[in-house]
Amino acid sequence: MTGRSPGQLATPWKGHAGPRWPSIPPLPGEARAALRSMARALAGEPPPCAADPEAWTSLSNPAEADAAVSACLTCPAVEPCRLYAASLWSSTPWLAGVWGAQMFGPFERPSREQAS
Repeated sequence: MTGRSPGQLATPWKGHAGPRWPSIPPLPGEARAALRSMARALAGEPPPCAADPEAWTSLSNPAEADAAVSACLTCPAVEPCRLYAASLWSSTPWLAGVWGAQMFGPFERPSREQAS
């Protein structure tokens, strides 16, 4: 037993009496499945985008975006990441950037893998 009442949420760490976590809308089934696949593919290792997330979301610098696409191609989660972004793109415009070696946003370009 955790000592929490049924409606009480867990705190982020032991002894922290912080605020309740905000509610997050449920993900569509395809996005949820892709997110699980990403977690399995990464097996606890951080993806290349974790080191500098801004490089993956800045579409104004083509050289930086191309470098992000190249780094994505080395990631074991490249395919589920692309599926995740594709399943959310129509309803989530803030998702702009490089996801799964593909650019999503106002200046979408095919990835190198798709272009060949």
